Amino acid sequence: MKTLYFCLYLGTIFSLGISANTTPSEYYDPNEDPHSLILWKNLFDKVNSLLENTDQLHSKFLDMSKRIDEISKRQEEQQTQLNELMKTMQPNPNVLSPMSKINGEVAIEEKPKLSPQPKPATEWTTILRRQDGSVDFYRNWTEYKNGFGNPPNGEFFIGLDKLHELTNQDPPQVLTVILRDWRNEERYANYSFFKIDNEAEKYKIFALGNYEGNAGNAMAFHLGQAFSTYDQDNDGTNVQNCAERWHGAWWYDNCYHSNLCATYRQEHDKFSKGIAWMQWKGHDYSLKYAEMKIRPKK
Repeated sequence: MKTLYFCLYLGTIFSLGISANTTPSEYYDPNEDPHSLILWKNLFDKVNSLLENTDQLHSKFLDMSKRIDEISKRQEEQQTQLNELMKTMQPNPNVLSPMSKINGEVAIEEKPKLSPQPKPATEWTTILRRQDGSVDFYRNWTEYKNGFGNPPNGEFFIGLDKLHELTNQDPPQVLTVILRDWRNEERYANYSFFKIDNEAEKYKIFALGNYEGNAGNAMAFHLGQAFSTYDQDNDGTNVQNCAERWHGAWWYDNCYHSNLCATYRQEHDKFSKGIAWMQWKGHDYSLKYAEMKIRPKK
């Protein structure tokens, strides 16, 4: 840029016949217009001012170029440092940990295998479920002894032999009964110590423990009662076979306050004798859902 302005300056001088050392007073001819000296002086002043500005711009340009070079160099140094850092973070496949050598030989390290965790002691075991009427519960003594139905998700009864085994081990078992009506309202009854006798004792309810819940203590009526089926009348009355009369099986007395193995009624027939819990819905309401579960006492 400075060169351009200087060339323009020289071109102006030579075109006018002015030497580099010529001053306005030397060039002035007294026979010419008196204003010509003033014009030439203004022209020289403007040219000199342009040259000074050109020097300043050139100096600023050099400073800026120097700063740009410094910034570029700093960026290159930072990139080099970053690349070195990334190299140190990558694992070296040729370096083995101290545990990778066994008896002087290279061994492949394996992740430790986790042993299966034991089931928690509070896990529930379902012993009875009624939910849709898909399984007939009007069965004989042998079937109730051995169990039947479609566990674990369908309707089923676990079997009296298995129930006796589970409730006669340490720690003692607790029982919970879950009930739902046809509006899907849910109630429960918990018993703190549930134990069933063996077949010689007709699988009677030996213990229930303490009651807690909001369904009502309907099982208390059956404490100490033996189990009955239509072909094994072990109930507390000599007048009738409760299992045969109510088309099911249970720990009947004369006859029941609860009866979860009776006929399953569908919703349109819910106001009939069926799956009953007297202390909640009475004798003449058949529940939509009933489940009995046990677990070891904490």
